[in-house]
Amino acid sequence: MHERKNRGYFTEDDGVYLPTKYASSPWSDKMLNGPCVSGLVARELEIHHAVEGFVPSRFTLDLFRPVRNEPITFTTTRVRDGNRIRVADANLMQGGEVSARATLTFLRKSAPPPGSVWLRGESPTPPPGSLETQPGPLEYSSWYGSDGPGWTRVRSEHQNSDRKRLWSRQLPIIVGEELS
Repeated sequence: MHERKNRGYFTEDDGVYLPTKYASSPWSDKMLNGPCVSGLVARELEIHHAVEGFVPSRFTLDLFRPVRNEPITFTTTRVRDGNRIRVADANLMQGGEVSARATLTFLRKSAPPPGSVWLRGESPTPPPGSLETQPGPLEYSSWYGSDGPGWTRVRSEHQNSDRKRLWSRQLPIIVGEELS
């Protein structure tokens, strides 16, 4: 089995992103899955438009057509650059056409508002073995939980009226690069 550090959704060569086998959609190997596409677009905006002291606060992605299992490039534009807010857009390009468009809003960090914030009394406990389990060739490391059956890898076991939870670990967006 390959180690996790050798896995990821894309490789990059001079601004051109090439999907790996892990990026394929479960619906068709000619298309890419949604989590890898949204992660790649967010990464591109973060690389070109993040600035010290600002944090991402809203990310919107519009998919105009299926993102194909083909090379991807981007164009990005800074839409607004103020003292408290920065907004940037990205176009995901394939074959000279825009397949998806995203907007990322960054806000300057500031002091918390007055008052108190509700905090959970206990931290959620991850599913047993979830941290050691590596994703298979085309799967994510996801566990589903509800009050009845507890944690399992089978989503349909949690189609009930219980409170739901999800524990998920994604592959890196770029092979060999840690997630931000």
